[in-house]
Amino acid sequence: MKKIGLLLSGLCMSVVFLTSCLKGNSIWEGDLYGVISFNGFRYLFVSSSGSFYSPNLEDIYINGQNCYKIHCKIDAGAPENSYRVVQANGYMKMTYINHERIPDFEISYSSQGNSSYMLANEVPISKVSEGYDYSSGYLFLKQLINIPDDWELNWIMNYDPATFTPSENSIYYNLYVRVTAISSEKTQNNSRTCYNAYNMRNMLSDAANNEKEKLGTAFNETSKITLKINYVSSVDETSNTVSWSYELVEIPLLFILMFEASY
Repeated sequence: MKKIGLLLSGLCMSVVFLTSCLKGNSIWEGDLYGVISFNGFRYLFVSSSGSFYSPNLEDIYINGQNCYKIHCKIDAGAPENSYRVVQANGYMKMTYINHERIPDFEISYSSQGNSSYMLANEVPISKVSEGYDYSSGYLFLKQLINIPDDWELNWIMNYDPATFTPSENSIYYNLYVRVTAISSEKTQNNSRTCYNAYNMRNMLSDAANNEKEKLGTAFNETSKITLKINYVSSVDETSNTVSWSYELVEIPLLFILMFEASY
């Protein structure tokens, strides 16, 4: 069942990549965010754009470190990436160029996630990017902060069941992102872009099934779930308080359910 799920989800998303991302160009080069997994025969890179194979993946993968950014080229005009071959394999072939491991974090329950009080050593987040990737239960987010490069960061994502399930008066699933830092001797701030992967498999699986059940016969390929990513955007060390901003992220329900079928 797991192999069938991986095959179906990989095939469907790879076909989407073929038909939409390339937009008439046979060769695409760029970054993909996702998870390296073993399908029983070979290592595949599973991203929101589909499943991809390169012989380099086996050398890249480190047990226990699942999430990566891979810079690659994909030639949709190559014989091995024809629709018929992709349909048979369940993945496209890519040319690996380089990679970067993405830190991954578990989300946790906390009724204090939206607290107005500062955490010890808390620093503000300049922005959470409106762009995202979702793969194998991990939500990949880009966060911008203004802090020295060598400060050690600890990222936290919380959710509170009291705000987790939408009701008639609350249409969002609220999540709360915060970050604390351990300072060093360096004091000059720099703008830093931090990519993190948050393991939201159980939460989003439950949420997607709840939304599907609530929609009933109205459920279709355009149905979506909305996450409200709340983040601390300013801190006041005098009053020891924080202010919050947010970014909305919409994920197709079918997308989450497809990944759920592969677990």
